[in-house]
Amino acid sequence: MPAKQHLSILPTPLSGVALALAALGWVWEAALGLSGVMQFSGALTAALLLFALALKFGAQPLTFLEDLRHPATGAVLPTFAMAMLIIANVLFRFHEPFAIIVWWAATALHLLFFALFVIYRVRAFALAQVTPLWFIPPVGILVAVLVFPFDQTSHSLANEFAHYLLIFGGILFVAVLPLVLYRLVKLPVLPEPLRPTLGLMGAPASLLLAAYLHCVSQPDAWFVLGLLLLALALNLWLIMQLPRLLFQAFTPALSALTFPLVICASCLFRVGSWSASHAQWQTHSEALTALAFLQLFVATCVIAVVVARYISNHRRELRQQPA
Repeated sequence: MPAKQHLSILPTPLSGVALALAALGWVWEAALGLSGVMQFSGALTAALLLFALALKFGAQPLTFLEDLRHPATGAVLPTFAMAMLIIANVLFRFHEPFAIIVWWAATALHLLFFALFVIYRVRAFALAQVTPLWFIPPVGILVAVLVFPFDQTSHSLANEFAHYLLIFGGILFVAVLPLVLYRLVKLPVLPEPLRPTLGLMGAPASLLLAAYLHCVSQPDAWFVLGLLLLALALNLWLIMQLPRLLFQAFTPALSALTFPLVICASCLFRVGSWSASHAQWQTHSEALTALAFLQLFVATCVIAVVVARYISNHRRELRQQPA
């Protein structure tokens, strides 16, 4: 089967799977310290998937432009830049100047996707088109904050810019959350192919908290507690929905179930580490770390199922291609 046929049927949400795989390797590495093996493996797999998608878009530029304008795929495209950002974090281990270039490029690409998403949605806004995917363009930029090595780099401009991104992403989270909740209350039924996007409800609070703890040297304890409770509540709701969403008829939107689970695990590890250094929270540190490992195990299992379903669907579509 020619490579062109393989590339032509790759769904855009595959970038969300790449993001989840890169993040999964990164979090396992941080949890167990495996000499960079898990982090590198996840980043390499993600890079190969992104490269395949880039080849597809290069061969089909009109498809890429259509994806940009679409209310669903236009919201998914920033996951491409988010995956690049996690790959940049791996590069910091080997060559900091090149890693900074990749970080800036991925951050700029995400902001470009965000700007285009806003322009296209403002031009043709419809409440029915609002889905939890709409968290990705505005709040996903917090990945740039989360992966930046504040204590290990001399790049002061990037360091300061990352702090501004934290504020920017936090404000946008507060702005977008009521819109998405209003849509889900007003029009509670999502089209079946988009139902797995409900999983993204579990990501923004966890991502904001993880970025906040990574970026701020003296976090406010009550702010941490409030965000943690929100993140746990949304994550618990997501886990309760998994049996229904994970095994429905295949849709590329299944990728939406992956990264939220990983980022919640990362958030829990960070809160556990932070609480261990504060006397009034130390008693909760071990419980939070244990919960983080459980969450990471669940995330790994879900990602394995999603990847298997993507592969199965890819094979099925190849069989349906004309000879």
